[in-house]
Amino acid sequence: MEPSTLDANDLVVADHAKPLGLAGVMGGWDSMITAETKNILIEAAWFDPVSVRLCARRHGLHTDASHRFERGADLNACAAANALVAKLILQSGGAPVGELVDVVIPSVAARTANRAPISLSLPQVWRHLGATLDDQPNQSALTADLVLQVLTALGCTLTEAATSGLQPATFSVQLPSWRLDLEREIDLIEEVARVYGYNRFANTLPTALPVIAHPTAAAESAVRARLLALGYSEAISSSFASESDGATFAVTNLQASCGVIALENPLSDEAHLLRPSLAPGMLTMLAHNLNRDVREVRLFEQGTIFTGTADQVVESPSLSLGLTGELPPTRLHSSKDAAVFEMKGLIESLLSLFASSPESLSTSAASALSFSAEAPAWLEPGRSATALLGGAPIACFGELAASQREVRKLRQPVFLAVIDLDALYRLPLHRATAHELSRFQAVERDFSFTFADTVPWRTIAQAIAALAIPELTRFTPVEIFRDAKVGSAPAGHYALLLRCVFQSNQRTLREDELSEWSSRLIAALTALGGAIRT
Repeated sequence: MEPSTLDANDLVVADHAKPLGLAGVMGGWDSMITAETKNILIEAAWFDPVSVRLCARRHGLHTDASHRFERGADLNACAAANALVAKLILQSGGAPVGELVDVVIPSVAARTANRAPISLSLPQVWRHLGATLDDQPNQSALTADLVLQVLTALGCTLTEAATSGLQPATFSVQLPSWRLDLEREIDLIEEVARVYGYNRFANTLPTALPVIAHPTAAAESAVRARLLALGYSEAISSSFASESDGATFAVTNLQASCGVIALENPLSDEAHLLRPSLAPGMLTMLAHNLNRDVREVRLFEQGTIFTGTADQVVESPSLSLGLTGELPPTRLHSSKDAAVFEMKGLIESLLSLFASSPESLSTSAASALSFSAEAPAWLEPGRSATALLGGAPIACFGELAASQREVRKLRQPVFLAVIDLDALYRLPLHRATAHELSRFQAVERDFSFTFADTVPWRTIAQAIAALAIPELTRFTPVEIFRDAKVGSAPAGHYALLLRCVFQSNQRTLREDELSEWSSRLIAALTALGGAIRT
């Protein structure tokens, strides 16, 4: 062992010339007993736990002695221990020299063996521990006799304080010298509970501590329930990331890096950063499934990401979605493109939880959902996009870039989405409300149009909402066709079958009203470049 230099705060055991050992930690070479030893000095001492702990840590010495003294030894045991060792030596043929020298420092004794008594009130025992399974009507099983029996068995000396009338007992408790962990009334109450048996208490919630739900608990539950209903399984990944993942995924607004935070004492050299994104963990979980021949995987994770600097860490809630597997084609999309549009539909579905109505995502300027072709570099260009809510980025999604797929040795295309829950949770959660049903007949009208591919549904929905027809209660795209070969729509166009529902709560609608509203709707859609299909 390398030599260690003594500190001014180290307590040593010494003779008239030099130190012989670190008090309460380890003895020295010169103080050990050998075959040539003839005279033995027996020492039994009490050392301060804090001083011993600091000395042991300072010199890197963790011994049986230091462990005992760090936890608080019994001051009254010194004389008895000294006498016991002396007796064993005398049995081997030794002879005593001189009398026992017993030095007790009053200040140390006052805070250890001679501590002041603690007052213990029986009503406080009942208040803190509550009901037990053995309680009788209007009578607790934790009686004064039981408390007296338990604490006396642990070495305490109880004296019942004077009480008047029918007041419950109050005890003055003298603590044993070897139980330095008992300091307050609540410590004694805990000992009563421990000896009595935790399993013998009734399962009740404390009334003094109100349970308050987290502000985002309802929103998190709604997001979780929606994703589970859509067939996704919740997963949890590591909170740490590697240097390469930090450089790749630390993106906040698609252009600037948000900073990564390195750990001072990481668990591993490979992952020494706090994760700036949930995407690396999601990719690891998808790869874990693919490597075990699970070809179709749908996962989501709600978690916290860490950005900023080591001096100012910013924690933000985030959501990641992972999808891989061969999806069946739809009438609009091939099997290759179906996953991208499933991700797009997931984002729209989640945002609808925070919209005043499904139509507001298309019609309201403040909460309008739009999509941009820009995306982070770790997503494949042309097969990814950014979702904008009111013009501000709220999510990015698409197919993982081929370069990233090769680095992670993924054997099939993988699709990801990362959603900023911090921005999403600022929106009020949509609450379903019940409205009085109309007693009058609803009228459906179908309109078939052909639009250029450059006209998105959001533009169509905004044009219809701008008509401000109160009786137009619902309009939905029922069918969309895009097949120039069979003549359903020319190249570069798509055919749309729009269904509108008209209904009033006060009266039956007249045919002339329906005709007027239909004409206004046709004119608005024609102004967008739409052509009526015959």
